[in-house]
Amino acid sequence: MNRSSRLLQSFWFLPAVLCVLSVILAETLVVVDRRLADVDLGLLEILITRVGESGSRDLLGAVAGSTLAVASTTFSITIAVLALSSSTYGPRLVRNFMADRGNQFVLGVFVATFLYSLLVLRAIRIPSDGGGDYFVPHLAVNVAVLLAVLSIGVLVYFIHHISDRVQVWTLARQVRTTCSPRSTGSIRSGSGRTSGKSRTRTACSTCPPNSRRTGFPWRRRRSGTCRASAIRTSSP
Repeated sequence: MNRSSRLLQSFWFLPAVLCVLSVILAETLVVVDRRLADVDLGLLEILITRVGESGSRDLLGAVAGSTLAVASTTFSITIAVLALSSSTYGPRLVRNFMADRGNQFVLGVFVATFLYSLLVLRAIRIPSDGGGDYFVPHLAVNVAVLLAVLSIGVLVYFIHHISDRVQVWTLARQVRTTCSPRSTGSIRSGSGRTSGKSRTRTACSTCPPNSRRTGFPWRRRRSGTCRASAIRTSSP
């Protein structure tokens, strides 16, 4: 695995991309608000809620504080659950959690919403602040409310997602999905230079030598598990 592949699969890459997008979105909407400050939007005015300078600051502060608190509390509890579960299911559980795109997206949405709210809050100006003219980015404030609603939906998804990922059948399915292509590739790579009966012999290189001559394929007639097996070998 090269450096670019490790970078794309790292836990912080997707949250970092979402944070950069939130910075671009916040600065863009602030500029748009400045351009549309004296423009009559007509029917679009109905969709934009104007709460004033004090209300915008309180709203953005609440969104920023709540999203960061929810993110820190949720992920700290999740890490504690994973630490307890990994003692039973093995360290693969923590590795799957770090590589899961859903978990990375949830963390990215929380952190991006927090960063967006801070940047929009910084852009609010009133004459008493020494910032010149009165300015409140109403459009950006309304988008912050939409991001807060999105964060609630993402939180519900995360609770359902992490509850499913710690189940033993989910771990078994992940192990099967991961190991099946590797085992098939190993058998094919070992049997690609041979043909006919020698393919079975190459794939079963761990069997006793005499069992290759007397062995026969065994097919299951019904579902179940193999509890015991016996291999008879003749003396050399």
